[in-house]
Amino acid sequence: KETARYMFSYRQSRWLTIAMIFNGLMFYGRLSVQAYWLRYVVGVPTLMASLTVWYGVGNCCGAATARYLCRILKNKPMASICMSLLYAAACLTCFLAPTDALTLFKICNVIMGVCGAGISVGIYSCLGDTADLIQLKEGKRVDGTLMSGLTFANKFGGIWTPALATAMMAASGYIANEVQTSATISTIMFNCFLLPAILAVCQSVCFLFVKYNDKAHEEVLEQMKAAGLNAD
Repeated sequence: KETARYMFSYRQSRWLTIAMIFNGLMFYGRLSVQAYWLRYVVGVPTLMASLTVWYGVGNCCGAATARYLCRILKNKPMASICMSLLYAAACLTCFLAPTDALTLFKICNVIMGVCGAGISVGIYSCLGDTADLIQLKEGKRVDGTLMSGLTFANKFGGIWTPALATAMMAASGYIANEVQTSATISTIMFNCFLLPAILAVCQSVCFLFVKYNDKAHEEVLEQMKAAGLNAD
């Protein structure tokens, strides 16, 4: 009950929670059908290992990229918007690309990896700033409470799109280890790229409502200092 109050009573934490739900929806949904896309659409199932490596390379660069954007924009939510929209662009590129554009798929997976890690860094950075705001208003640090709430939101979002993808594929006539119908191919493409792109755009809209840039955070820190409060 207390976690829910902190997650939804403040505008910043409320929209970060919704953004994290979208985060789970778009990442877990795409990953749940990527193997089907490689096998039945691209026709190169062995490419999974290579794409996973390239995604990991992007992940390694994501945190540094997010910190750089936050520093030059001085606005963590805006940096997160940039990463979300870039992720959507990479998904749309894969959706529209010819099935033999293997190098392009690798590049897009690097971009998705960068954005995947970068978006998480942006969200949790905003969360720390929000914890300062709550401490100023209530005199209590709630970093752990907010962290557990966001983690739950991410997992909550992550359970729905894989289930949706499975149901849609079954409804489209999917049969394992057989040549798939055009309806099944379209379903795979939708769940692997188009739906994640739509969800990433929705996530970027959530960040618009956080409205808590570095200048606003600095003002909160000054008020905390004046009140004798210190951020842990």
